[in-house]
Amino acid sequence: MPEGPPYYQLIEGNLIMSPSANFYHQKIAGRLYHFIETYLEDHPVGEVVIAPSDVFLDDINVFQPDLYYVRNENRHVLVDEGVKGAPDLVVEIMSPSTSSRDRNEKRRIYARAGVEEMWIIDPDARHLEVHPLAKGLNASPTVIREPEPFSPALFPGLTIETTRLFKRSI
Repeated sequence: MPEGPPYYQLIEGNLIMSPSANFYHQKIAGRLYHFIETYLEDHPVGEVVIAPSDVFLDDINVFQPDLYYVRNENRHVLVDEGVKGAPDLVVEIMSPSTSSRDRNEKRRIYARAGVEEMWIIDPDARHLEVHPLAKGLNASPTVIREPEPFSPALFPGLTIETTRLFKRSI
């Protein structure tokens, strides 16, 4: 993979440039990372990583999700270069240029690789979708809309306030 910026992803063998995220996208990613990292300080059950960090799913798919999480029992996939194998959770924050690819092609590849859960965050609609990939691609996602709080099953006892997650700074 070429070193960035600009950053690239390898999707089904095709090198795709990933445009830089906008300010609001980055604020959401940072807040979500903070919520989970703070939880993990008190409950050391795994590792959370924020982009850019490579996830090597196989020889033809290397993604950079906005955030990913690996449980302690799956730590063997963590390497200096990122992850070699499937994280337990991937988070993709939508932007106009990546939305279709994230929702379709990448979601399908994540499921095929063994990712248990994918969160798709839509900043414009101000909602979060939890896709239980371990149950198959046809499993219905759970949609959490602002101002509803989100209590992810992967992190028992954590409540993410969507009003804080989606707060606009500028």
